[in-house]
Amino acid sequence: MKVMWVCNMLLPEFAEKINEPVLAGGSWMVALAKDMKTCNEIELVICAPYNGDTIKDLKVDNITYYAIPKKNMGEYWSSVTKKIKPDVIHIHGTEYEHANILIKSCPNERYVTSIQGLTSIYANHYLANLPYNVAKKYSFKDIIKRKNIIKTQKDWFENGEIEKEIISNVNNIIGRTTWDKACVHMINPKAKYYYCSESLRDSFYKTKWSYDECEKNSIFISQGTYPIKGLHMAIEALPQLVKEYPGVKIYVAGNNISKADTFMAKLKRGYYGRYIEKLIESKNLKGKIVFLGPLDEKSFCDRMKKSHVFLSASSIENSPNSVGEAMLLGVPCVSSNVGGVSDMVKDKEEGFLYPFNETYMISYYVGKIFGNKELALSLSEKSKEKGEIIFDRKNNLETTINIYKEVINK
Repeated sequence: MKVMWVCNMLLPEFAEKINEPVLAGGSWMVALAKDMKTCNEIELVICAPYNGDTIKDLKVDNITYYAIPKKNMGEYWSSVTKKIKPDVIHIHGTEYEHANILIKSCPNERYVTSIQGLTSIYANHYLANLPYNVAKKYSFKDIIKRKNIIKTQKDWFENGEIEKEIISNVNNIIGRTTWDKACVHMINPKAKYYYCSESLRDSFYKTKWSYDECEKNSIFISQGTYPIKGLHMAIEALPQLVKEYPGVKIYVAGNNISKADTFMAKLKRGYYGRYIEKLIESKNLKGKIVFLGPLDEKSFCDRMKKSHVFLSASSIENSPNSVGEAMLLGVPCVSSNVGGVSDMVKDKEEGFLYPFNETYMISYYVGKIFGNKELALSLSEKSKEKGEIIFDRKNNLETTINIYKEVINK
């Protein structure tokens, strides 16, 4: 069975070989590809767009990779697809123009598309309870890029139109939550929906959280660079926790978007970062928010495992991999009850879920975990058990292959 993947980025082992930048993200694709290349019945070919002028192809460790130039992409897709002769084409993600061009250039291929997020729906939640007077403002960087928070939301709505077109034109969809199933049905009620969870990064299957070894009264957030991730909401919740647990800290993976310690840093900062700085100052939380910088897989896993609580404060998610990784480790989790999160976490048994805009519930639930060792241990054990079921890589591989077979045999 020859399977052609279409990804939004060059996967790391290929990017390194052809001296292209190795981009962050796509860990679920890397994990599934690693498992799939050991499967004798699958010949895997992975294609992705890049900024070069010519097609590049290379076989690396039993996988054939193609880098497809973004210019004249329709012609390149046609020639590459004719050369590969795939039995099925698996498009990862629905919001990218390269996938739309492929479908239009090669309309007679068998397609299946997997949902990641859903930009057309996420766009409605992009402002994430920010005051409108904040969302409409510009920093110097925003002026230069001609893009503030409101304009970025408009861009998401525009990309969402591409997504709707892709979902409307592909009748085989892979999802993993009730939420994405409902969204797909709203766009294309005739589509055949297949359930398959995602496989996560290796490190999170190999170790586990320990109450005795974690940094007490610490919270870990996986990212906070744009409003949807809800860093501002987590900061709103922190003063109440400081009253009860003065040593509390929030650790945030990724660059310090609020940084303004030099003139150049101020110029490079978007308005959301400026708002985060003002929020920290106005609530006297200096030193309570620690930005960790970019973390590789091991460093991310180690920091998450060291934390007392993992917090997902997003305004919308499908099934956030960060929550999944916390579950695999057994880190007690508090999450906004948005999108498909409730399909992952059973409230009050495997973690705590709260309405996104009720930040006082963050304080309450995190405080309950901080103050109760037995509760923390119970949440840890049950979430880990659930995570090992949902993110079972062998099962996910078998399910994916069975979906391919069904699509081919239709």
